[in-house]
Amino acid sequence: MGRLNHPQSESRHERILVVRNRYIGDTLLAIPFLRNLRHGFPDATIDVLVDPGSGSVLAECPYKDELITWHRSSSERGGMLPKSLDNILDNAARLKARGYTRTYLLKRSFSSGLLVWLAGIPHRVGGDFQGRRPLLTRSVSIDRCRHEAEHFLDLLRDDGIAVDDGHNENWASPAAIRRSAEVTADLPTDRPRIFIAPKATNPNREWPLDRMA
Repeated sequence: MGRLNHPQSESRHERILVVRNRYIGDTLLAIPFLRNLRHGFPDATIDVLVDPGSGSVLAECPYKDELITWHRSSSERGGMLPKSLDNILDNAARLKARGYTRTYLLKRSFSSGLLVWLAGIPHRVGGDFQGRRPLLTRSVSIDRCRHEAEHFLDLLRDDGIAVDDGHNENWASPAAIRRSAEVTADLPTDRPRIFIAPKATNPNREWPLDRMA
Protein backbone atom coordinates (compact mmCIF):
# COMPACT_ATOMS: atom_id res chain seq x y z
CA MET A 1 0.00 0.00 0.00
CA GLY A 2 1.38 3.45 -0.86
CA ARG A 3 1.71 6.37 1.48
CA LEU A 4 -1.66 7.97 2.12
CA ASN A 5 -1.62 11.75 1.85
CA HIS A 6 1.43 12.27 4.02
CA PRO A 7 4.64 12.57 1.93
CA GLN A 8 7.74 13.43 3.91
CA SER A 9 7.88 16.83 2.25
CA GLU A 10 4.61 17.69 4.00
CA SER A 11 5.38 16.06 7.36
CA ARG A 12 6.39 19.34 8.96
CA HIS A 13 2.71 20.34 8.78
CA GLU A 14 1.61 17.30 10.77
CA ARG A 15 0.97 17.41 14.49
CA ILE A 16 0.73 13.79 15.63
CA LEU A 17 -0.57 12.41 18.92
CA VAL A 18 0.27 8.85 20.01
CA VAL A 19 -1.98 7.52 22.78
CA ARG A 20 -0.19 5.02 25.03
CA ASN A 21 -1.14 5.80 28.61
CA ARG A 22 -1.17 3.18 31.40
CA TYR A 23 1.19 0.21 31.79
CA ILE A 24 5.00 0.41 31.81
CA GLY A 25 5.57 -2.71 29.70
CA ASP A 26 3.22 -1.66 26.90
CA THR A 27 4.75 1.82 26.94
CA LEU A 28 8.22 0.34 26.42
CA LEU A 29 6.89 -1.75 23.54
CA ALA A 30 5.80 1.48 21.82
CA ILE A 31 9.42 2.49 21.13
CA PRO A 32 9.72 0.62 17.77
CA PHE A 33 6.43 2.26 16.74
CA LEU A 34 7.72 5.73 17.64
CA ARG A 35 10.98 5.17 15.75
CA ASN A 36 9.16 4.13 12.58
CA LEU A 37 6.63 6.93 12.94
CA ARG A 38 9.49 9.43 13.19
CA HIS A 39 11.13 7.95 10.08
CA GLY A 40 7.84 8.37 8.24
CA PHE A 41 7.33 11.93 9.49
CA PRO A 42 10.82 13.35 10.14
CA ASP A 43 9.67 16.98 10.46
CA ALA A 44 6.36 16.47 12.25
CA THR A 45 5.55 17.22 15.87
CA ILE A 46 5.07 13.87 17.62
CA ASP A 47 3.66 13.93 21.15
CA VAL A 48 2.77 10.93 23.31
CA LEU A 49 -0.10 10.80 25.80
CA VAL A 50 1.15 8.91 28.87
CA ASP A 51 0.42 8.29 32.54
CA PRO A 52 2.76 10.01 35.04
CA GLY A 53 4.42 6.78 36.22
CA SER A 54 4.73 4.64 33.13
CA GLY A 55 5.38 7.54 30.77
CA SER A 56 8.70 8.35 32.42
CA VAL A 57 10.30 5.39 30.59
CA LEU A 58 10.04 7.49 27.40
CA ALA A 59 11.69 10.56 28.91
CA GLU A 60 14.93 10.08 26.96
CA CYS A 61 13.31 8.69 23.78
CA PRO A 62 14.59 10.81 20.85
CA TYR A 63 11.67 10.01 18.55
CA LYS A 64 9.07 12.07 20.39
CA ASP A 65 8.76 15.79 20.99
CA GLU A 66 6.73 15.99 24.18
CA LEU A 67 5.11 13.70 26.73
CA ILE A 68 1.55 14.81 27.47
CA THR A 69 0.49 13.56 30.88
CA TRP A 70 -3.03 12.25 31.30
CA HIS A 71 -4.81 14.67 33.61
CA ARG A 72 -7.08 13.08 36.18
CA SER A 73 -9.73 15.61 37.07
CA SER A 74 -10.81 15.96 40.68
CA SER A 75 -14.16 17.48 39.69
CA GLU A 76 -17.28 15.57 38.72
CA ARG A 77 -19.11 18.46 37.03
CA GLY A 78 -21.65 18.71 39.81
CA GLY A 79 -21.88 14.96 40.24
CA MET A 80 -23.91 14.49 37.04
CA LEU A 81 -21.18 12.55 35.18
CA PRO A 82 -19.03 9.57 36.15
CA LYS A 83 -15.49 10.63 36.98
CA SER A 84 -14.07 8.57 34.08
CA LEU A 85 -16.18 10.46 31.52
CA ASP A 86 -15.36 13.73 33.27
CA ASN A 87 -11.65 12.97 32.82
CA ILE A 88 -12.12 12.11 29.14
CA LEU A 89 -13.93 15.39 28.48
CA ASP A 90 -11.24 17.41 30.26
CA ASN A 91 -8.38 15.70 28.43
CA ALA A 92 -10.15 15.92 25.08
CA ALA A 93 -10.47 19.68 25.53
CA ARG A 94 -6.74 19.96 26.31
CA LEU A 95 -5.80 17.91 23.26
CA LYS A 96 -8.17 19.77 20.96
CA ALA A 97 -6.46 23.04 21.86
CA ARG A 98 -3.14 21.60 20.60
CA GLY A 99 -4.47 21.21 17.06
CA TYR A 100 -3.37 17.65 16.29
CA THR A 101 -3.93 16.52 12.71
CA ARG A 102 -3.28 12.79 13.16
CA THR A 103 -3.44 10.27 16.00
CA TYR A 104 -2.51 6.63 16.55
CA LEU A 105 -4.14 4.67 19.36
CA LEU A 106 -1.76 2.16 20.94
CA LYS A 107 -4.21 1.65 23.77
CA ARG A 108 -7.01 -0.88 23.33
CA SER A 109 -10.07 0.75 24.83
CA PHE A 110 -13.28 2.37 23.74
CA SER A 111 -12.45 5.37 25.92
CA SER A 112 -9.27 6.14 23.95
CA GLY A 113 -11.28 6.20 20.72
CA LEU A 114 -13.84 8.48 22.32
CA LEU A 115 -11.04 10.74 23.57
CA VAL A 116 -9.50 11.45 20.16
CA TRP A 117 -12.92 11.72 18.50
CA LEU A 118 -13.96 14.37 21.02
CA ALA A 119 -10.60 16.10 20.51
CA GLY A 120 -11.54 16.56 16.85
CA ILE A 121 -8.37 15.00 15.42
CA PRO A 122 -9.08 14.47 11.70
CA HIS A 123 -7.05 11.28 11.05
CA ARG A 124 -7.61 8.62 13.75
CA VAL A 125 -5.96 5.19 13.43
CA GLY A 126 -6.45 2.35 15.90
CA GLY A 127 -7.19 -1.32 16.33
CA ASP A 128 -10.74 -2.60 15.84
CA PHE A 129 -11.45 -3.12 19.52
CA GLN A 130 -14.40 -2.71 21.93
CA GLY A 131 -16.73 -1.47 19.21
CA ARG A 132 -14.84 1.78 18.66
CA ARG A 133 -14.69 1.47 14.83
CA PRO A 134 -17.23 4.32 14.28
CA LEU A 135 -14.90 6.65 16.23
CA LEU A 136 -11.92 5.97 13.94
CA THR A 137 -11.16 7.04 10.39
CA ARG A 138 -8.95 3.96 9.92
CA SER A 139 -9.74 0.80 11.89
CA VAL A 140 -7.16 -2.00 11.81
CA SER A 141 -8.02 -5.67 12.39
CA ILE A 142 -6.47 -7.21 15.52
CA ASP A 143 -4.83 -10.64 15.37
CA ARG A 144 -4.72 -11.84 18.97
CA CYS A 145 -1.87 -14.25 18.16
CA ARG A 146 0.53 -11.42 17.29
CA HIS A 147 2.90 -9.74 19.74
CA GLU A 148 1.76 -6.40 21.12
CA ALA A 149 4.72 -4.58 19.52
CA GLU A 150 3.63 -5.99 16.14
CA HIS A 151 0.08 -4.80 16.77
CA PHE A 152 1.45 -1.29 17.18
CA LEU A 153 3.48 -1.55 13.96
CA ASP A 154 0.43 -2.91 12.12
CA LEU A 155 -1.20 0.50 12.58
CA LEU A 156 1.62 2.06 10.57
CA ARG A 157 1.64 -0.68 7.96
CA ASP A 158 -2.10 -0.32 7.42
CA ASP A 159 -1.66 3.44 7.12
CA GLY A 160 0.90 3.03 4.34
CA ILE A 161 4.01 3.76 6.41
CA ALA A 162 7.06 1.51 5.97
CA VAL A 163 8.48 -0.19 9.09
CA ASP A 164 11.86 -1.73 9.90
CA ASP A 165 12.61 -5.01 11.71
CA GLY A 166 10.86 -3.78 14.86
CA HIS A 167 13.89 -4.00 17.19
CA ASN A 168 13.49 -2.32 20.55
CA GLU A 169 15.71 0.27 22.21
CA ASN A 170 15.91 2.10 25.49
CA TRP A 171 17.78 5.02 27.02
CA ALA A 172 18.67 6.16 30.52
CA SER A 173 19.26 9.65 31.83
CA PRO A 174 22.70 10.52 33.28
CA ALA A 175 21.08 10.70 36.72
CA ALA A 176 19.66 7.19 36.38
CA ILE A 177 23.02 5.84 35.23
CA ARG A 178 24.77 7.42 38.24
CA ARG A 179 22.14 6.02 40.60
CA SER A 180 22.52 2.55 39.08
CA ALA A 181 26.27 2.69 39.58
CA GLU A 182 25.78 3.65 43.24
CA VAL A 183 23.35 0.80 43.89
CA THR A 184 25.59 -1.81 42.27
CA ALA A 185 28.94 -0.52 43.55
CA ASP A 186 29.24 -3.15 46.30
CA LEU A 187 28.11 -6.12 44.22
CA PRO A 188 30.74 -8.68 43.19
CA THR A 189 32.00 -8.19 39.64
CA ASP A 190 32.99 -11.81 39.03
CA ARG A 191 29.40 -13.11 38.87
CA PRO A 192 26.52 -12.41 36.47
CA ARG A 193 24.10 -9.72 37.59
CA ILE A 194 20.36 -10.15 37.20
CA PHE A 195 18.01 -7.26 37.96
CA ILE A 196 14.30 -7.79 38.62
CA ALA A 197 11.80 -4.93 38.79
CA PRO A 198 8.76 -5.95 40.89
CA LYS A 199 6.90 -2.66 40.39
CA ALA A 200 3.90 -2.13 38.13
CA THR A 201 1.56 0.78 37.42
CA ASN A 202 -1.34 -1.56 38.24
CA PRO A 203 -0.89 -2.63 41.92
CA ASN A 204 -2.78 -5.86 41.21
CA ARG A 205 0.03 -6.93 38.90
CA GLU A 206 2.81 -6.38 41.44
CA TRP A 207 4.50 -9.30 43.15
CA PRO A 208 4.50 -8.52 46.93
CA LEU A 209 7.88 -7.29 48.14
CA ASP A 210 7.96 -9.76 51.05
CA ARG A 211 7.53 -12.60 48.55
CA MET A 212 10.31 -11.15 46.40
CA ALA A 213 12.62 -11.12 49.45
